Amino acid sequence: MKTLKDLVINRKEFKPWSENITWATDGTLYLNTYPTITVGQPIFVKDIKGHSKHLFYLEELKVDSEIPNKLEFDIAEENTLLNSQPISYTRSCKPSPNCHDVFAVLTTNGNVLVCDKGKWGCYLDTPDTTHGLASRIYHSMEWSPDGHYLLAGNELGQLVVFKENTQADGIVSFEYNCIISLLPLIDQNLWVTNIKWTEDDTIIAILDDNSMFAITWDYSNIQKNTVMQLMASSRFKIVDFQKIKDYVVVTSSGYFHKINLIKNETSSLEIGPNDGYKIIPLGKTSDEVILLSNKTSCKLNLNEELNLLVDDVISPLLEKSVKKWNAVWNEYNKYETTLFIYGVAVSPDGYSLAILYDIEKISMKYRITSQLQYNIMFIPLNTSWELSNQATGFAKYQTYNIYDKMLPTNGELNLAKINEYRPNFDTNIDFKSYLQLILKDKVINNLLFLNFIGETTSIYLIRKLIYQYGLGHQNELVNEIDKAAFQSLSCVLEEASSINVDQVTIKGDYIEETFGFKDSTNTIISNDGNTWNRCAATLLPLLTTKVKICLVTKTRVIDITRDTQNEYGWFTKTLLEVFGDTSIYCGSKMKSS
Repeated sequence: MKTLKDLVINRKEFKPWSENITWATDGTLYLNTYPTITVGQPIFVKDIKGHSKHLFYLEELKVDSEIPNKLEFDIAEENTLLNSQPISYTRSCKPSPNCHDVFAVLTTNGNVLVCDKGKWGCYLDTPDTTHGLASRIYHSMEWSPDGHYLLAGNELGQLVVFKENTQADGIVSFEYNCIISLLPLIDQNLWVTNIKWTEDDTIIAILDDNSMFAITWDYSNIQKNTVMQLMASSRFKIVDFQKIKDYVVVTSSGYFHKINLIKNETSSLEIGPNDGYKIIPLGKTSDEVILLSNKTSCKLNLNEELNLLVDDVISPLLEKSVKKWNAVWNEYNKYETTLFIYGVAVSPDGYSLAILYDIEKISMKYRITSQLQYNIMFIPLNTSWELSNQATGFAKYQTYNIYDKMLPTNGELNLAKINEYRPNFDTNIDFKSYLQLILKDKVINNLLFLNFIGETTSIYLIRKLIYQYGLGHQNELVNEIDKAAFQSLSCVLEEASSINVDQVTIKGDYIEETFGFKDSTNTIISNDGNTWNRCAATLLPLLTTKVKICLVTKTRVIDITRDTQNEYGWFTKTLLEVFGDTSIYCGSKMKSS
């Protein structure tokens, strides 16, 4: 299988001690560059010509300097270089699992910030000051799988729980909820240095004495979660850990550990001195993992006796990159070269791997940021892949290209058969929940992926499901624009409707037009004879320039957050809210015009 050419990161700097690369569920890459964050926004190119630069557009995002620094004191004598850096930089960046353009940042001065659509509107802190700063300085953070909770690990062996409390203006914010203590009160002097929250709601936390704890999360009784110690304190630093099926696997200095959570048994394998192994699961259902370091890599099967196997997935590609680099920059082998891995990220669906690395000569030299260059290699972890609800929008298209345009092995990709699908969704729930059910459906996700790779695009099935909901709530359609939208939907689908609207006036920025809504075409003609394109979500005429654009199909949706000219009802308002963020055609995030 032919791999993509590397994505090149120029004129940036990374710190080797931080988590430098994260792959969001929508396909966005977050890079912890210094001094600003670099965001790899997914883009659509029909033929990427084997180069990953056609999958991402790199842009910078500056951390808000106006966020208060809790470690900076009014009394100058209390400030030190270690605890009150005047400028805060990023240590870790983690995107929300369920919301486009929302991510949390852990900074170098112990703060956790949440950014929503480029706005730094949320700053996590606790009202409790009885334990001083130690309870409010954070060294790790993690999202819940549903994105409604954020955990922050402090210096007292505690996980501070923050719950989402989205404001009326739609900006995501979080408020303090409770504290989960990992240690008895007399021993609360250890830092929580790493947290992972798995899909089955198991929380795994690491303390700075290299002890490990597992918490079974219970949404019904958050303050009484079960805490179990998996590993005692040790002088061997924990490098990485993952929960894979019924196992927690751990790499530490010189050792690999496999903890069976069902039998409460631990197996260990000495792997010798190393510079730290990262654990790479080979897919969501695989029992194999790869241990990857700067110097070497190997494979392990968790269902067998622990033995190091040859890595035939990642190692050959890294070796090929080193040979290629030496052929250009070290032709006569005058220098010794080294490959340094700054970070790894598994794709949201678990089928691909991104490796952030640098190859350089071993020599004394100055490091000048403007001359630095890093590469991101994209590697398929299996011989085939499947469509997964864990990946949305562009993430599926990225996997498709990483696997050299190989089609997924699951799912129906025949448009005619997809359009015959009739799921039995409950139309008695609220409209927004109904639309979210549509977007989570497996067959609908097959359709959204097909719109990426097909010659034509279709949302007939989605419109049919929206029509079914409106049909069951016709008596609630009292707003004139709602009626017009539903009548347009009925005409386009050639379905019956008891709603009949003669004339409705739609207002734009500088013009208003009156329409009859009985056309069944992709355009609509006003009473004055002017032809207008339709909104992709509501089928209303587009008289406004305040729209959001699908990057794949270039179709437009009215931006309800900026269009104040028209009085929308619950039907059109909900359609514009949901499909103003997520493309109705391919499930990707929409871009403001």
